[in-house]
Amino acid sequence: MKKKALSFEGKITDELKSYRRAQKRYANRSFETSTLIELFESIEDANIIFLGDFHTFDQNTKNFERILKALIKKDKKLAFGLEFIFASKQKYIDLYLAGHLSELEFLESIDYFQSWRFPWKHYSFLFNFAKKNRVPILALNSNGTLDKRDQFASDHISYFLKDNPEYKMLVLFGELHIMPNKIPKLVTKSLGPDFKQLIIHQNLDDVFWKLNESSIIRFNELEFSLQASPPWIKYESMIYWLENILEDPEFDLHEYILEKKGNLNSGDLSEKFLFLCLKINEGLSLDLEVSKLENFNIFDYHQMEIVLEKLNKNNKLDYFYKKLITNGKSFCIPESSDYYLPNSSVNKVSMIIGLHLKNILNESVPLSENNSDFFCRFIGNFFIAHFCSKILNPYKKCDLYLDLLKNMASSGYTQEEKVFYKSSIKILNDLSNNIDISTIIEGQDFYVLYSLAEIIGPLLGDIYYQNIDSYNGEVREYIQNKLLYSNPTLEELPNIFNIIFDDLKLNISKKDYF
Repeated sequence: MKKKALSFEGKITDELKSYRRAQKRYANRSFETSTLIELFESIEDANIIFLGDFHTFDQNTKNFERILKALIKKDKKLAFGLEFIFASKQKYIDLYLAGHLSELEFLESIDYFQSWRFPWKHYSFLFNFAKKNRVPILALNSNGTLDKRDQFASDHISYFLKDNPEYKMLVLFGELHIMPNKIPKLVTKSLGPDFKQLIIHQNLDDVFWKLNESSIIRFNELEFSLQASPPWIKYESMIYWLENILEDPEFDLHEYILEKKGNLNSGDLSEKFLFLCLKINEGLSLDLEVSKLENFNIFDYHQMEIVLEKLNKNNKLDYFYKKLITNGKSFCIPESSDYYLPNSSVNKVSMIIGLHLKNILNESVPLSENNSDFFCRFIGNFFIAHFCSKILNPYKKCDLYLDLLKNMASSGYTQEEKVFYKSSIKILNDLSNNIDISTIIEGQDFYVLYSLAEIIGPLLGDIYYQNIDSYNGEVREYIQNKLLYSNPTLEELPNIFNIIFDDLKLNISKKDYF
């Protein structure tokens, strides 16, 4: 998950590599578990509190909010230092806090979605809090290299506190910048060692693997880490954000503020899920009863304990499902209409809708532990999930044959992922030539079979969607019966494959980006 998330970044500079090495080095120091009481005692004693921000992960800013609620009761004079606004836009912060600009005018004035583009809803509460409690906000961002930006931020923090020593400043800045040898060290040089600084990291990867459960840990009395979430969750949030930016490069500020305030991850997710189920049910003429469609539960990582409790009832597949969770996958909890959804992007939700419809039509048939049946089940699941996703978002992409070949040669994928691509290409070639694929399937780990189906199922669904008008009614009925109303057998897959591709050439198929 981490490698996939970071693969979107393109070429990494030597300076960024150095910053990441520093984070890893500091994260691998010895530590001890701590408590909220100890943390808040340190917060109380500190003049500056640095809180690490993983920009796409809303849990980080929620912790900032929790700290604020505790501090506001202490009648302290607070100030905020924020990375995500350029210092050159400081006057617009002041105007907005004074009530002279609307939210939309403010965001346009600071070029928010051009200069930052991370979800505004992660940060908007800070400004509401500042308005209500008369908290000054200091913009800390600047152009330049990472170390020059750190120096700039350090200078601004130091100037403010020299002029306003009675204030306690809370600084929200990217996690790599708050390592002890970065901004905090520069501030110490300027203000001196007697000016107490507290560093609060969040969800450090290397710390997570050394803990048995979520916890607060302490490196020393002025450096803590809040370990409230597994690493793959924050990287899943990064992938979701990057995929949406890449799919929608003309992201519109007015549309976001006026039409999409909040997203499918808000409290009305179930209502929207049901609404979309009803639309697809109608569009595909499935005639499913509303009472069946509305019988579902959706869980995310906040309800992980419930999910794990439900999974533990099926010990034989327990390892498989836990690996899905570890890798940030969505899935149907066995023999139920309950679904785990690590994030609620429209694409992810629409894929779960496909699973829900198929689940109802198949009356929650238990997942077989026979390799062939298991593989074919997930081929059907991913086929219909991708097909439904395409109905709701025709621009949804998946890798086709030439893309798989390209992925095998790319440095952006792990060795395991390249093995999956290679095996998928072998299966696709064999299916197109009516060659038995049972020798590839038998003996494979369930997660491997799932991963192969995750590549092949959407590919078939994509081709079918693109060419649906070219199939006659008999073919459509056959495909629907085999992939939606039931699951194909391994022996039937070559025929299904060749019906879907018809006269199309497998080995020249590739994603159309436009």
